[in-house]
Amino acid sequence: MNERAKDPKVAAYTQAPSAAGTAGRQDVLEQVKHALRALSRPDLSYAPATAEFIAAVDAPGETGKPKKYPQEIYADYFPEQNQFARPGKLVQPTQKILLAMVDEWQFTSGEKILSDDELATLQAIQAKVDQTLAQLAEFATTKTFGAFQNQSHELVAKTLASGALPEESQFENHETIANRFAAKRRALTELSESHCQEAFPLVLKAHAKAFEIVRSKMALLEEQERQIAKAFSAPWQPSYLWRACATFQMRMHPSRLTGAVGHAGTPRAMLEGIITL
Repeated sequence: MNERAKDPKVAAYTQAPSAAGTAGRQDVLEQVKHALRALSRPDLSYAPATAEFIAAVDAPGETGKPKKYPQEIYADYFPEQNQFARPGKLVQPTQKILLAMVDEWQFTSGEKILSDDELATLQAIQAKVDQTLAQLAEFATTKTFGAFQNQSHELVAKTLASGALPEESQFENHETIANRFAAKRRALTELSESHCQEAFPLVLKAHAKAFEIVRSKMALLEEQERQIAKAFSAPWQPSYLWRACATFQMRMHPSRLTGAVGHAGTPRAMLEGIITL
């Protein structure tokens, strides 16, 4: 039986964040808000569709209302389409395309998204998170009944080893074990979350730099493609790469990191493949 159904008060206590955990979450949310305000929005008068998309993706979302993106970002858009057409399919680029853009920037600029010391810091934090999550798995809800049964198995083993029944045998009932496991999960989850909070400043820095790279590439692609189209008196049909830049920004927008607050995520997952840990 699920321990949550037995005692709602105990369940609520073992799942609620501590005061320190709540404060840590608020601090991370403020960091995300600051990162959103600091996103680069250069003058892109030479790339109007890119500018329109960036303004839309950075705008705060409204519950139940989709954002109004320029139609050019969709794979099923084409310049001569019917005025009543409603394209809506995004291209689905692989992470290799993003890494190629990052590698190109690093090669031409001679810089790195994160310094070697910063990368080492993230790797150390990831190692702590991995260790904590491995320990957390030992106290999963699915293991409570096994722990309850193991008490009987251990008693049998001791009896066979000594040739007699041990004088004192203390047993925990299933509910007690379930509540003990829940308390340990709460403690370990908050520990993992605190490790991730350590990583947030560097994760946000990596996201900001990746966005700067992708936005610059997106604007450059639009400018070059429009020039080629104009030279042949043709309408501009965005390339797959230009549309991939839009998809990447929608996938990796810093606002999505708010969803990681309060959950047992990892620095590796939050980096979205920008950097491999």
